[in-house]
Amino acid sequence: MSDLGRLFRLPSTPDVEPMENFTTVALAIAIGHDDRPMKQALRAVDWQYEGPDGRPARAMFDVAAADIVSVTAETQRTLWSVDGIPLGYLDLVLHVLDAQQHQSAIWVEVKVDAFESGDQLANYRNHAARQSPSPAIITLGRSRVSPCWPALKWSDIKGAIDSVPDPHHAWVSLREFLLDEKIVRPSVPTEPITDASAFIDVIVDVNRRVRDL
Repeated sequence: MSDLGRLFRLPSTPDVEPMENFTTVALAIAIGHDDRPMKQALRAVDWQYEGPDGRPARAMFDVAAADIVSVTAETQRTLWSVDGIPLGYLDLVLHVLDAQQHQSAIWVEVKVDAFESGDQLANYRNHAARQSPSPAIITLGRSRVSPCWPALKWSDIKGAIDSVPDPHHAWVSLREFLLDEKIVRPSVPTEPITDASAFIDVIVDVNRRVRDL
């Protein structure tokens, strides 16, 4: 199926988050064309999280980011109900191949405008515990979705795209979409800006907010 076909056929029911589905599939499409930005983004995963006892813990992923050879992606994988564990739907699954030809998996719960809901991630953990080796579970959102899970941010995805020379146009389009929808913010330039058009909108918006207050 074509890239546009995959996006066009996304479900549009009341219980579906269209923005999350769109960005998830767009990310998977980009990975399918060029996995370099995703390999770079995995270096930014914050594996620290808050354990069940409230103490800091660290999730272990058995592949060092520098050792990743390839990453492939699939979306909307069904986790069938088993042994009392409820049915689940994984947003994104990353299949990671290392230099020793060992396959690992990362289950990614994707969020854009929402945070963790219900026991969704806990159910994923129970499903993951039944597999050997168990997949790692992380979240992807504007910020950390929950203190109880390792996290990747959309700004990390943008940073990874920026760091790769000549990324595939699918990544460029995804970056533009993330910026247009204010899911991520533009990078702050390191050089002095002389073109007023680059910052005048910010100044005007700040003045409007000050006036309203």
